[in-house]
Amino acid sequence: MSNYIKLSDQMNEQKLEINHQKLNLWMENVLFDWHWWFGVIITVVAITLWLIYHERQSRVSLLLAGFIAAIISAIFDNMGQFLGWFDYRYDVFPMLPNYVPWDFVVIPIIVMFTIQLFKGVNIYLKGLVLSAIVAFLAIPFLNIINIYVLIKWNAFYSFILMYLIAMIAYHGSKISNVKSP
Repeated sequence: MSNYIKLSDQMNEQKLEINHQKLNLWMENVLFDWHWWFGVIITVVAITLWLIYHERQSRVSLLLAGFIAAIISAIFDNMGQFLGWFDYRYDVFPMLPNYVPWDFVVIPIIVMFTIQLFKGVNIYLKGLVLSAIVAFLAIPFLNIINIYVLIKWNAFYSFILMYLIAMIAYHGSKISNVKSP
């Protein structure tokens, strides 16, 4: 057995032990804590608002934009946590490396609503406003309530990343010419 495989197996055992400790910590300290309820509530509220207010005739392209936003957000969140740039303290689902309400619900839905609303406004301007709101209001709020902890990250990086996510999602959604029933 090569040294790499032996070391990789040892690291995997350590990772499994840490995951077990994290799950126990979560069950004892996070599950049903107000931070946990916050994540559950923003998830339910965001999905409910989307179901009620999205444009049905644009559903396919909006969902494509949301899917693209979720994938990009999740990838960068995984990278940021892996590299120690930031961390989430109160996971809704501790088995997943991402803060699910943020990456898979809030970000996609606000991107979809940004595309849908204010039809006469330039998409690049809408992207700038969305990015500013996320980077300079939402993320600092999550930091204040200790859900999101900045380690080697700042709001300007989030601003740029959110803008890129919104623009890629918007342009990616245009590849679909399919109209919803």
